[in-house]
Order: sequence, then structure tokens, then C-alpha cells
Amino acid sequence: MIPTMMRRARRAAIASTPLAFSALLLACADSGGGAGPLGPDLTVPGIHPVVVVASQTASAATLELHLKRVDVSDRIASVQGEISYDAASMRLTGASIPSGITGAWNEVRPGVVRFTGVAVEGIEGGAVLELRFAAAAPVREGAVSLRIEEMVAAEGFADLRPSLQLEGTRPALSRVRP
Repeated sequence: MIPTMMRRARRAAIASTPLAFSALLLACADSGGGAGPLGPDLTVPGIHPVVVVASQTASAATLELHLKRVDVSDRIASVQGEISYDAASMRLTGASIPSGITGAWNEVRPGVVRFTGVAVEGIEGGAVLELRFAAAAPVREGAVSLRIEEMVAAEGFADLRPSLQLEGTRPALSRVRP
């Protein structure tokens, strides 16, 4: 009788472990799109646009746009698009393209920045665009939208846009770098 009870208890403990772990992950996640302390869900194969809140104070914020490749071997040779933000709560004070990428950015109107970047050998990782803002409030999920118009592979110049993992125009927002 006791060995049977022990086996049942062991099976119940083993069966509940994934459930408890899932509950812990959900408790740690931010309330908007899975971009909490653990970052966005980067398990789905593809190229995941992630906007990282690199720094935040009471009056300023720095955001980085990352294009995280998950199970995509092609490196990105060029990217072009538009990033929009809430101009009522954020004012762009500057932007830059990281070293290793040749590119340009332009604020075409308050709330809209066009950007392009090229890296002949391909973008390995890291940010492709950094935006600095005067911010009246903390940056929240949905404060930024993204439209990628072109994304080309370094080898063979294939169109990588079909690999994008982007729900509508909202990139994942994270407080940790992918």
C-alpha cells in the first residue's frame, strides 16, 4: 500500500512541475506581450524585431531596435523601415546607427523616424538603431510601432521579410537585450 501511494505522489509531483514552472514564468512576465523581465518569447523560428528600453529615467529614455534571429542562418545585409512612437509622451532628442552598420535616420515628422542600415558582411547581432527621447512617462508596451520595408540577406540577397515575427506593427518591448 505505501509503495503505491509513494508512486502516485511521485507521479503527481512530476506532473505538476511543468505547471508550476509555467505559472512562475507567467508571474514574471510583463502585462503586455510577454516582454517582461525575461524578455520576449524568442522560441519561434524567424527574425524577431525587439525594442529594448536600454535606459530610462524620469525624463529620458533610450530605445534600441534589435533584429533577433532565431533559427535563421542568413545574416541581414540591409534593412530599411520606419519606426513610429507616441509623440505626445516622447520627443526625439537624437538617434544613431551603431558602428559596423552604415546607415542613416531621419525624423520625417514628430512621431515618425525613417531608417536604413547596410552591413556588407551581415549584421551579426546587437542593435540596428538607437533612439534617444525626452520622455514624460515610462515607455510602455505599444508605445512604438515598426514597419520593415526591406530586409535582405548577406548571401544571395534573398528577401528576409517573410521570416519576420511581427504581430501587426508592434514589435516586442523588452527591458533586457535579446
